[in-house]
Amino acid sequence: MLERIIMARPQKHGLEYFPMDVHNDDKLNLIEAEFGVLGWAVIVRLFSRIYRNSYYTKWTLDEQLLFSREVNVDKGTIDKIVERAIERNIFDRELFEKYQILTSSGTQKRYFVSAKRRNDVEAIAEYLLIDVSAYNNVEITYINPKNEYSGTQS
Repeated sequence: MLERIIMARPQKHGLEYFPMDVHNDDKLNLIEAEFGVLGWAVIVRLFSRIYRNSYYTKWTLDEQLLFSREVNVDKGTIDKIVERAIERNIFDRELFEKYQILTSSGTQKRYFVSAKRRNDVEAIAEYLLIDVSAYNNVEITYINPKNEYSGTQS
């Protein structure tokens, strides 16, 4: 007799697509003005990398090298574009310096709105720039050992 095995789908963390305004804001226009369409393309590819996984991406040396290879742009140019993006608040400087991640409040808002239909969405408290209490599906975890509570919270 054949037994039927039902396997649960793996939980998605990232998005299949992300919304993008048809009119760039000045921050992105300034990146393009300084670096040409290459600057714009690098930022959009970084957004794709972020949303592919969740609402942030790690940005250590290893990730930088892999990204440079993926987009076929030298690491020095990418470093300059990312630094300007941080200076223009496209990405949050404090979280970049403290945790080596790229994210922003706008990125997070778009991610959590897009993921609102999912049953469970994980969020790391120390990485959050927005209040996610309005989203009933967000499970918050902590990475900072100084927090009294280092488990999860719904």
